[in-house]
Amino acid sequence: MVARTAVDLEHSGGARRVRGRRRLAFPAHRLQNRKAGPLVVQYIGEICRYLLKQPVREAEGRHRVRLAVGNGLRPSIWEEFTERFGVRQIGEFYGATECNCSIANMDGKVGSCGFNSRILPHVYPIRLVKVNEDTMELLRDAQGLCIPCQTGEQGPVQCPPGSWGPHLLPAQHSLSAASSPGEPGLLVGQINQQDPLRRFDGYISESATSKKIAHSVFRKGDSAYLSGVQIPGAGCGGAGPPSHLPLSPLPGDVLVMDELGYMYFRDRSGDTFRWRGENVSTTEVEGVLSRLLGQTDVAVYGVAVPGVEGKAGMAAIADPHGRLSPNALYEELQKVLAPYARPIFLRLLPQVDTTGTFKIQKTRLQHEGFDPRQTSDRLFFLDLKQGHYLPLDQGVYTRICSGAFAL
Repeated sequence: MVARTAVDLEHSGGARRVRGRRRLAFPAHRLQNRKAGPLVVQYIGEICRYLLKQPVREAEGRHRVRLAVGNGLRPSIWEEFTERFGVRQIGEFYGATECNCSIANMDGKVGSCGFNSRILPHVYPIRLVKVNEDTMELLRDAQGLCIPCQTGEQGPVQCPPGSWGPHLLPAQHSLSAASSPGEPGLLVGQINQQDPLRRFDGYISESATSKKIAHSVFRKGDSAYLSGVQIPGAGCGGAGPPSHLPLSPLPGDVLVMDELGYMYFRDRSGDTFRWRGENVSTTEVEGVLSRLLGQTDVAVYGVAVPGVEGKAGMAAIADPHGRLSPNALYEELQKVLAPYARPIFLRLLPQVDTTGTFKIQKTRLQHEGFDPRQTSDRLFFLDLKQGHYLPLDQGVYTRICSGAFAL
């Protein structure tokens, strides 16, 4: 059997494939599917979005691919991708090389990143546990044990105000996977050093290893691996510090579970920001913007405004040809996004920085904020009183910082 990957072998799925390409080339990717006849391809979510951006070709459906396996496929493009390219099965997974609580969705459940049986939970002892939304600190009950998250129902998501995403207006249907999304939490896996599937050997750095482990999670005195929070020096996985250690707000993966046991990636807590008393999910807003703009690269993040509580939303949008009309975009955003989720600032730039595995990079963008002295890119500000975006020059920037505009 031939399987093909276009991502780096250092990626969690790349080294498992038996054949690779030096780079991603979209027409060649489709033609080689037809000629060589691979049955399995490997993806990360952004690759699927890039493929959808390409012009429709008659040959793109003539292949033998029966399974696409990977992680990060956005719910907003899941069905569009499978229908356009005729991929019969999606194998979405969530985990890391060293993780003892990896999960997978091989059932085609749209939007789900994995599954664990709710009937026999002890067969694979993993769990979503409640955390502090700001610090990712584990929350505990009166006995000192971690508190399991409540599950949600199936169907289109309608999140209550203040929860982690999504932010579509009530008249719209979210493409995520639970009508009552369940309580957001951190995925943990009980450690058993005698079981090769449940053990955790740690890292060279003892400090990084200790921050990946929490105690008294399922029962008194046990140990559990903390998935999803990136710790410097910990390698390619992510994990959060246990609750008894000093904490700083670290980014962490927030998941929810439905009543059947399917789990869904909701957001990365370090990217989530609070605006007008609501938690804004950057993942959800990015998905909406990208879809409106034909699967364009978009980075959404929060920026601090002097004298204003919380962080205002800012969207950096790839606009290499300078054709995007901010106010035409705003007309569409009013139809699909709640007012608090609409970006206050826009930054139009030739391209959005990405990693070697096509993940959007936001660090530089967040540091530069909406200050026109920091960039030559086109900046815009949403004047709520006038109801449209204004070009953001030094004069407008000064007025914003002095409180002259109502936010």
